[in-house]
Amino acid sequence: MSELPVVYSAGGKYNNSKVEADGYTFDSLAEYRRYVELKMLAQAGTITELVVHPSYELQPAFRTADGKRERAICYEGDFEYVENGRLIVEDVKGAETDVWKLKRKMFLANYPTAHLRVISASRYSKR
Repeated sequence: MSELPVVYSAGGKYNNSKVEADGYTFDSLAEYRRYVELKMLAQAGTITELVVHPSYELQPAFRTADGKRERAICYEGDFEYVENGRLIVEDVKGAETDVWKLKRKMFLANYPTAHLRVISASRYSKR
């Protein structure tokens, strides 16, 4: 049985509310609501191998010519699961920033067999 979610008041850059539930911290109420849907789909057997906040390396760390170390560029999706034998990576978005658009392109180039699915946060705003 799931624990009751803890919702932190809205604030921050995008005026979203953080939600804690099942040992995870979700960046928004919309992301948490999508998690609840995906858990139900997993319990019904519609999807399998649900992972919350999967991480993908988009560019490895490296050293510049002068020896400075640059960190790897990573993308953390909201969810990953298998649906009909296909790997799905989801991101719940309220706004598509320039950083997101760049990471999206890098993800698609590095993980061509994964299907990247963007879920609009507005889908969950009227509940």
